[in-house]
Parts: sequence; C-alpha cells; structure tokens
Amino acid sequence: MFTTSNTTTTTRSTRIGLVAGALVAGISLLGLTACQLELPTTPVRSSSATEIDKDTSTTETPDTSSTVPASSVPPISLPLPLPTPETTVPVTVPATVPAPTIPAPLPTPLPIESPVEVPAGALDLGDGVFVPVSVGWTGTLSDGVVELTDGTVDVALMVLRREPGENPKTIIDEYVASAIDPVGTVSSGPVTMRWSTETPRPTMEYGFFYTSFDPAAADGKGIAGGVSVYIRNDGLTLIYDVWAPASVSGALADDSFNAMIDSFLAAPEAATPAALSMVPDFRVTTTSAVALVGPMAGFTVAPGFVVEASTADYALATSASSELAVLRSAGRTDQNDSLVGGIEVALTLFSDPQFADDETFDAPDALGVARSSITFTTGARSGSVVVYFDTTTGNAFNIITVWDGAPGAAAEAAALSFMQHSMANSFANIV
Repeated sequence: MFTTSNTTTTTRSTRIGLVAGALVAGISLLGLTACQLELPTTPVRSSSATEIDKDTSTTETPDTSSTVPASSVPPISLPLPLPTPETTVPVTVPATVPAPTIPAPLPTPLPIESPVEVPAGALDLGDGVFVPVSVGWTGTLSDGVVELTDGTVDVALMVLRREPGENPKTIIDEYVASAIDPVGTVSSGPVTMRWSTETPRPTMEYGFFYTSFDPAAADGKGIAGGVSVYIRNDGLTLIYDVWAPASVSGALADDSFNAMIDSFLAAPEAATPAALSMVPDFRVTTTSAVALVGPMAGFTVAPGFVVEASTADYALATSASSELAVLRSAGRTDQNDSLVGGIEVALTLFSDPQFADDETFDAPDALGVARSSITFTTGARSGSVVVYFDTTTGNAFNIITVWDGAPGAAAEAAALSFMQHSMANSFANIV
C-alpha cells in the first residue's frame, strides 16, 4: 500500500576511518567514537495522522466516546419441590424418611448475542465492527482489511482476535514487520498510550507516528502517517493506519472514525477478559537502522550512512561525505545559552570553524522545547548546529551536521534533513 524510491548506498571513504585514539579536531565527527566529550552540562482518542512535532501544531479531535448499557438477563426461576402428600393410613412402625433431594440450581446461561447489523453503505471489519464510508471517500474490503481513500489520504483498518492481556508491543511489532518495514527506510517515533476507557469495557489505545525516506524530496520526507492500536480486555484489537504525503495533514472523516470506534467498543465479547496493564513508552522493533541517544531518543539512519556510535550521551552516523552527531547536554540557563553550548561543541570538534551571522531562535513548543540554529564552514566543509533546549529541565540535544562542499550544497542534503527530522520527533521533553 506504500511506494518508495530506490536508493543507492555510497561506498565509505577511508578519510573517515578513525576508530580509536583521542579526539582529533579538524578531521571529522568520528572522534566521538573514540572518546566522550565533556559537554557544558487523560489522553484523548484521535483520528489524526498529523504528528505533533517540534515544528507544527494540530487541531484536537474531540472525544466522542459513547457508552453501551450492559445486557440484563432475568434470572431463571426454578419450581419449588412439591410438599409430601398427607396420608390417613396409620403407621405402626416409625419409618426413617430420607430428606428430599433438591436439584442444584442451573447456571444462568450467557445472553445470546444477536448478530450486529452493519448499516447500509458501511464496510464490515468482522466481529461486530464496521466503518461507514463518508462522502468523498471510497473503500474496499479484501481479506479482512478495509482500505479507504479520499484521493490523498489513505487509511488501512483491520480487526484481530488477540490473546486477552497481551503486551501491546507484540501486536505493534508484528504490524510494523508486515506493513511498515516493507516501505523501506522509515523513521518511527516512540509508541505511547494515548487514550483509555472503562466503559462499555476496558480499552486502551497505543500509537506512534512515522515518516518514510524519499531521496528525491528536498527534505527527504516521503509519506507521513500514524498507527493507532485499540486493544480491549477480551483481546479484540482494532488497527488504524492512516498516511499521506508528508506535506499533507489529514485523517479519516470524523463521522466514519467515530462510528467505527463506537462499534468496536460495543462489539460482542470475543473471549474471557483479562486485566489490561498500561505499559511505558517504547520504540518499535524495525529493520531500519536507528542511532539512539539513551533508551528512547534517537534518529533513523538514512541509506548510505553507517551508525558509528550510539550511547546514553551521544550518537553518530557517517557516510562518504557527511556526518551527523547528536550530543546531550545539561545545565543550560536559557535558549541563548543552549546555542552557545552547541557552538562550543563545534569549536571542540573542528579546526577554526567560521560561524555565519544567521542564528535563529524559535519559540518553545507546547512542551517547552525551543529550537535554535546556526551554520558554519570549516576549511572546504560546511555544517550546522541545531539545538533543542528544554526550558523546563535545562537539558538539550545538540545536532551537529557537517558535509563536504559549500553551504547549501550537501550531496546528501535530503538524507541529512530526514535524519534531523527523525531526531527532533523522537522525544517530547528532554529528561
């Protein structure tokens, strides 16, 4: 259901073969593999495919949860035992009369579920779940998978019977392996629990956003999408995957989405329920290479790049002509000070870098994380310093990028931009 362009892996140059020894200024960011720098130190369910990232904002989808009253079955009335009839025949010898045997009460039968009536024009996902096709959309059903499109935004839906109480990561990783990994290089953000309800039965939603790599795009981004997995306590699971070109914001129409979710919540019980346990945020298991800075934050590596380092404090990926490093810092006093810290890192890594008078300072996002940047040249190479500063913790991520050639002329500009985007959308607050 996705398409992606072919990419060619560039052979690495021996110029960046440094793997041991002290940090050597003026060579490359590969010095990071040899030593660590001492740096200046209620969810709401949503139908949206738009990622809430460091550069964009989205409109909340209102919560339109519905409740379904529990079924009520009258108890079965058992007849009382008939009294022993009286007799006038005299009894001369007292007889031992055994106590009457009263049959045990019969178990109350489970209510007989009536087949769910699928409204006209809706597509049947199975197990009592359906999705109406909104005006302007077309839909198909094949092998249990519903696909909907309005010509720009695409949606895939499926309902599964999973083991009650199963770990959400198992379900999501299986979907990633079957539907996301085949796209090619894809950046996936952390999976978070987004929404939960207790009525009409316990249900949790887990989700993540993703972006595919397109070397033909100036910013390296192909399609952008989001996966939401709704899990009931009886194991019934709804997978909702929505995607579009990265420049487009879109989602399933509200009337379709809300009717689908309500039918999912009200669908007949599929198995004996098990308790749902909330799991902490996690990253998906994927075939795309990832350079992590700690357990959660990090960036997906574009084709042609190799992960040289991945630690709790820094990560590095290199190609034949470019490098991208991410370094964590702490104790910065404000946004300006955080950019100064990023400049200090560049001064340590490169021989006499010359900084341009082009620094930028973006306003903090809704979580209090502010972006700033500046560019530089060093000999025949060019680079940039991008800093994400958390105004609530004083921590920062410094993204240092350098390439062969003049400013704005990186041969792998799309790949570098894609990796910067991937890093920026791998964290919420910087802890």
